[in-house]
Amino acid sequence: MVGFVYIWTNKINNKQYIGSHIGTENDNYLGSGKAFNRAIKKYGIDNFERTILEFVEDNNVLREREQYYIDINDAANNKMFYNMKSKVGGGFEHINNALNHKQANIDRLKTRWKEKPHPRGMLGKKHTKENMEKTKAGWKNWAKKNLLRPVEKYTIDDLFLEEYESISIAAKSVNGNASNIKYTIEGKFKHAYGYKWKYKG
Repeated sequence: MVGFVYIWTNKINNKQYIGSHIGTENDNYLGSGKAFNRAIKKYGIDNFERTILEFVEDNNVLREREQYYIDINDAANNKMFYNMKSKVGGGFEHINNALNHKQANIDRLKTRWKEKPHPRGMLGKKHTKENMEKTKAGWKNWAKKNLLRPVEKYTIDDLFLEEYESISIAAKSVNGNASNIKYTIEGKFKHAYGYKWKYKG
């Protein structure tokens, strides 16, 4: 299986968003539409429901099927959809069509690890004992700040409810996804699973 075509529905106003994704239905992907992501931030992910329209085993067919659903709903011109483009495709295809923009972005992606090296990986580093020890230490610091940091749960009205040792434990307590709680803490979502979330301190 390559991926699937999906449709998100806002349970408050019934407005929808059509998209496709190369991956699995449980890998935390939401969607890339700007208007759609603004709506998630405004209403909260809890107020959206996703339906898988169909699974597709070929990347080219996946895009064709997404286009099919966009066309039959005239999603780009329909006020009840968050879709802003009439043609499928993201990134270079409808944002940076100029060749100089494409090359600049390609060059940036190739060298990004030099500007912001990932603390958990050895990408771009020589596999010496010293570098490996630094990477291990970097991973521990990153985990302490992002994975093992205490999390607090609040009601929508900011009433404190409970404290958890980490995001993963907090997610298990509501049978939810750690990423959605993390996005809420970072301000991408207003709330998740009916609660507000904050790092302790």
